[in-house]
Amino acid sequence: YQFDRVSDFLGPVKITVTSFYTDNKQHNVVPASAEYLLDIRVNELYTFEEVITILQHSLQATLTPRSTRLKSTSIPIQHPIV
Repeated sequence: YQFDRVSDFLGPVKITVTSFYTDNKQHNVVPASAEYLLDIRVNELYTFEEVITILQHSLQATLTPRSTRLKSTSIPIQHPIV
């Protein structure tokens, strides 16, 4: 999935599947269900809540975030501290 808003500083939102589990251990059998872990790196143009809402409408899955506490921030490149 590609998000529309791309940050000049942090680039696009990045999503990586880091773990994948199924309830089936048999060879060549499609499992009835699966669980996967997504590592989502948001940029300052999206909140975690926005990304989760967008993905929830795009996936046929139930998303359960571990945490939405940390937020991306930005500072203008022209700011004196930069």
